[in-house]
Amino acid sequence: MVTNNFILNLLNSYEAEVKELWEQELESITSYMRNKGYWVGINRLEGSLLYAMIRHFKPEIVMEAGSAHGYSALWQLHALRRNGFGVFYGFEIQPSIHHAREITSQFSDIATFIEGDCTPSLRCAYGMTIGKRYEDLQEHEKNTMERTLQATNGADFIFMDGYHNYEFGKWWTTRIIPYLRKGGIIACHDIPDLYASSNPMGDEYIAVREFVEANPRFKVLQCIRECGIIFLSEGF
Repeated sequence: MVTNNFILNLLNSYEAEVKELWEQELESITSYMRNKGYWVGINRLEGSLLYAMIRHFKPEIVMEAGSAHGYSALWQLHALRRNGFGVFYGFEIQPSIHHAREITSQFSDIATFIEGDCTPSLRCAYGMTIGKRYEDLQEHEKNTMERTLQATNGADFIFMDGYHNYEFGKWWTTRIIPYLRKGGIIACHDIPDLYASSNPMGDEYIAVREFVEANPRFKVLQCIRECGIIFLSEGF
C-alpha cells in the first residue's frame, strides 16, 4: 500500500495549475454539463487527482473505459495538453459518446472516442442491460479496447470506469492489465476502499482485490477521503 502522503504531495504540487484551470474553464463547463443533463461522473477532487497523476507520470498513451459524456476525459486531456505530448482513447457504447466528442472538441487532435463495447459483458452492477446486447453488436464494435491496445502496443495510463460488477473487474484485471506498459498505471473509479466488506456500486472491488492478492508486485495507491479512485502499478 502506497501512503496517502504521496497523493497529498501530488495534489499540492499541481494545486495552482488545477485552480487556474478550474476558474478559467472547468467550473463553467461543469455547470454547462449539469444544466444540459450530461453525466458528471467524477468530483473535483477526483478530477484533480487524475490531472496530477498524468502530469506527474507523463504517459504517452492514455485510455479510458466508460467515457460517458466526456467529463473525466476532459481532466485527463488538459493534463496531456499541458505535458505537451500524449494521446487519449475513450470507449463508450451508449449514445453519450457523441456528447463526449462535443465536450472535448478542443482536443480532437489528441483524443479519439471509439463507439463500441470494451468487454463482452453488458451487465451492470444492478443487473440491468446497458445499451445494445453484446450479441447484437456489429463485429467491429466488439472488444474495441483490447483491439486498440493491440494496435498501440499497450498503454501507460488506463482509467476503468465501467459496470462495476465482478465480471467487469475480472475481465480487466485478466485481459487489460497485461497490456499495461512497464511502469504503467491502471486506475479504477468507485472503489473508495479496496478492503471494505461491501460496496454499494457493485462487486468489482472483489475482483480487483483478488488480483492484488495474487500479484503482490502490483502496489495499490488508495485514494483519500471524498475520492473513490484507486491506482495499481508495478512502478509505485
